Amino acid sequence: MFMGARQSTEAEFMALELCKQFEEVGLRIERKNSTEKFISEESARQNPLFLSGMLSLNSNPLPMFSSLRAKSFDSFLNPLEDKTFEELYEKASKASQKSERLEALRMLSVYSIEKLYRVPLLERRQAIFYDNVRVKFIGKQKPFASLLLEEIVPN
Repeated sequence: MFMGARQSTEAEFMALELCKQFEEVGLRIERKNSTEKFISEESARQNPLFLSGMLSLNSNPLPMFSSLRAKSFDSFLNPLEDKTFEELYEKASKASQKSERLEALRMLSVYSIEKLYRVPLLERRQAIFYDNVRVKFIGKQKPFASLLLEEIVPN
């Protein structure tokens, strides 16, 4: 499994847990850490499994799909030119009506899942802890993106 050099405690835990689960079904996984900012062609050829995290905003998941494009920053991890994927991506990115965009994104999602370009292995829930003596209400927070300080109401 190929990972970046510096991992958070949580990423380290998830990687160890995945290795353990793979081993339980008979796959022995060797971890390799790297300092590469983007996956090189050599690393892509030498390593069959890559662990990466993605952040997807419910309001606009298109950036997540952009990483699957042949000319993306992850180009060595992606399939060669996939005209159908590119057409679906363009349709979603150029949709002017909300209903048209949602349908195009749904079609793009279904196509990506059917092709199994990337397989989700786990999901992480977000939790926000706060001191209720000092904070009365945290307001309406957007999941994963950030903590909106203007929404927080102090006591």
